[in-house]
Amino acid sequence: MTEMLKQHKHIEQTKEIVRNNINNIKVDEPKSNPYDLKGFGGVPKYFGDYSTLLTFGATGNLAVTYLGSYSLTYTITEINLEKGTAIIHFKVANSSSISSGFRPPVIGYTEMWNNNIGKPLNKAFEDGPMSKTIQTFEWDETINLNGSKK
Repeated sequence: MTEMLKQHKHIEQTKEIVRNNINNIKVDEPKSNPYDLKGFGGVPKYFGDYSTLLTFGATGNLAVTYLGSYSLTYTITEINLEKGTAIIHFKVANSSSISSGFRPPVIGYTEMWNNNIGKPLNKAFEDGPMSKTIQTFEWDETINLNGSKK
């Protein structure tokens, strides 16, 4: 699952942020770049990520189809300007529940949805299958500062 997650375009965009800001980044200083499906801006992401369901995995990213929104922190652990590389430690964290699995775009992120549908669903599945789970993924990746993966 981590290998699939590494291929998500948001992870690629985060690496590009590092490349573009390498001169302003401090080693060992955690940064955050969450992936969020809330609001209208999340609609195209939602359909892109969940296209895996309609195409039987031929499009989209199966890891992100499962995760939905996720927190992403990254820390540059080493910069080698002579070699043109940087090592990034990524950490993705997420919690999933029955309500997050059935949350529709836009309205599913409102307080109304959470109070009237999300909380009762989660209460019905407090234990066992479909109860709340937490996922954490961590990896180190060396990137080439000129754009290609090392």
